Amino acid sequence: MLALVLYALSTCDDQHAGFDPYLFPCSPLPAVNVKDRKSHRHWQEVIGFTFRFLDSPIYPGPRQYRIKGTLFASRGLIGRGTMVYRVASLEDNLKEDAVEDEALKICWPHRNRKLEGDTLECLRKRLPAQWHDHIPEVTYSATATAEDLRLPRVELLKLSAIKDFERKDRQLHILVMKIYKKLWEAGSVEEFMEIYLDCVECHHASYTKGRVLHRDLSENNLMFKTASDGPKKGILNDWDLASEVEDDNEIRVSNANHRTGTLPFMARDLLVNDPPLHLYRHDLESFFYILIWAALHYDFAAGTKISSDQVSITRTWNDDVFRRNRSAKNDFLKERKRLDEVIASARKGCEPLIPWITSIWRLFFIAERAEPIDGYDNEVAVEWDNVTLGGHLTFETFMKALGRKPRDDLEPLIRTSEISIHTH
Repeated sequence: MLALVLYALSTCDDQHAGFDPYLFPCSPLPAVNVKDRKSHRHWQEVIGFTFRFLDSPIYPGPRQYRIKGTLFASRGLIGRGTMVYRVASLEDNLKEDAVEDEALKICWPHRNRKLEGDTLECLRKRLPAQWHDHIPEVTYSATATAEDLRLPRVELLKLSAIKDFERKDRQLHILVMKIYKKLWEAGSVEEFMEIYLDCVECHHASYTKGRVLHRDLSENNLMFKTASDGPKKGILNDWDLASEVEDDNEIRVSNANHRTGTLPFMARDLLVNDPPLHLYRHDLESFFYILIWAALHYDFAAGTKISSDQVSITRTWNDDVFRRNRSAKNDFLKERKRLDEVIASARKGCEPLIPWITSIWRLFFIAERAEPIDGYDNEVAVEWDNVTLGGHLTFETFMKALGRKPRDDLEPLIRTSEISIHTH
């Protein structure tokens, strides 16, 4: 068997050896330090390489992109294998430095999941035009199956003696979009607050009018852009784990066989071995954790954030032992002294976030106390609305806790800062 494997490796072409058929090296190849090959940053070797893609149903014409850097790299052996690169489009008659950089995302979702590009296209069709500025702008999208790529496993599975083997095959999904900035680069805490509000309201509009629930809110998925007319606009990014909302407002069951979310920002209900259906209020809980995370980690004046290891209060929120993670978040939402610790540890310049944090904490605290206990309050339990925890955790109550009135879809988005300018 070993001899057969060695022979196959010596005779196969690059594609069957596992190299990306769309990726072409630059000439000459960049020099790479031997030590770098042993580090987790080996993917930097592709800087200067070119991606060449063919036509797609929505975006005609061949596309070429030069890799300028790595924005994100998945390190897991199991999963979608997501890679995000900073690229420059090699358009005809345009110099590379004259083209605005974009983000090229490559991932391998299950074939039975709705693609992120399709989700974004649906949102643009369903949402009122004012919300289009708050979801990613896609410039290219394409998909390729294992059969399209002639991956070795396609032929190997045909030779398998096991015929009833159930496999969840994956497909390659390519998405090119505008590059957006991170929350900690907002410039000031006041601008961060407006960006945050944009994302909360866009999320709700996507849920109620776009019929899509995001399900993976994190500090890296709330972003912003600077509009041509001046103000920064919040962008709700990374929709590849989103779920459709049915006509009866039920969340369509995901095909994923694991919980969705990013550990520090995951709702407590989902941090169990057999997680329940992901609800809208779970995303509200994630929004709350993002707000706390910002107050403890961000330096808006410098446009930086400190490492999560430097903040002891929320260190356990990143624990992959779900029992400990859930317990730490439970303690925070049930004990006033935990809130006081967060308030006392807020970074300089983040003081304006404290009233929001206090008000939302009270919202969750009251909701927890109102929930009927198993075996008691049976009459209350019969009528109890678990989706909103008895009506306590809704978009309306969340916005009220922030002291803001939801902006009407038919009205232009007017910021508090803009109102003050016009009234003075």
